[in-house]
Amino acid sequence: MKKNLVVSLVLAFVLVFSFGVLAQENSDDTTWTSAEYWTEYGYDENYDRFDDDGLEWFNDTDSRNPGIYTNLLELNRNRPEGYTFDRNGGEEDNDQMLEIELPTYAYIPCYLEITLTGNQGTTSGKSFGPGAAGTRQATGYMLVFDNEIGGFVDEDWMSLGAGQNAEVAPGENVFIAGCDIFKVETYGNEAYRYEVESSPLVATDNPGANLPMHIRTSFSLGDAWERDFDTIGAPNTVVPMGTQAAGEALTALHNFRVPYGMGIVHGSYSGSVIFRVVSI
Repeated sequence: MKKNLVVSLVLAFVLVFSFGVLAQENSDDTTWTSAEYWTEYGYDENYDRFDDDGLEWFNDTDSRNPGIYTNLLELNRNRPEGYTFDRNGGEEDNDQMLEIELPTYAYIPCYLEITLTGNQGTTSGKSFGPGAAGTRQATGYMLVFDNEIGGFVDEDWMSLGAGQNAEVAPGENVFIAGCDIFKVETYGNEAYRYEVESSPLVATDNPGANLPMHIRTSFSLGDAWERDFDTIGAPNTVVPMGTQAAGEALTALHNFRVPYGMGIVHGSYSGSVIFRVVSI
């Protein structure tokens, strides 16, 4: 390094000395200037007298043959189709995204409810979840057909009188009404059907005698009796009361009667009535 520095200083001295000699040789020619020297020897075109940092640069691209300088072939580097510059912010920021989709499920158990009210008593039942099924007998109250309680009614369900010795003779269009109108309220969070099941009452003191029943129904709290009446004349008769959509409640009023005709044998009879809701 020291040797190179000495050589550089010697060259600089020689160069300055030579310029001085030239100036002395032409000192008598007042028309000559140093600019002529630079022009004559081509310094104006080939010598950068300012900002000479000793660096040289070279750069070249061949748009006609883009693969001439490519070492990894088969890579498409043509903009804008070939690749995308990454930018952060602004309109050219190509946002990225990752997402994971998680399958999600919910299982809502079926729920059913039924409430029976009438004759000074009420019974309700609730069913929670699949397979929950059961039967419960109402206790403390009952459906009774008696001339002293429900009394006698005609074919239009109009009263004909009541009492222990009411003087109403048996007839084709004479009936004994039930002791009360029974109200049934149902609800389900699944579509369900509501139905009533019963059989003719069976004589307890006259074997072999049966007593059919009539049931009429109102879905408008008694404003109208949409179901005129259905006859329960055969064992295990199911009277469908319709279906309800999921989430719908239903209120039904039921009125019962039994015939009091010439062929009906005096005595006591027994049986049962089932009010049922079933999911569908």
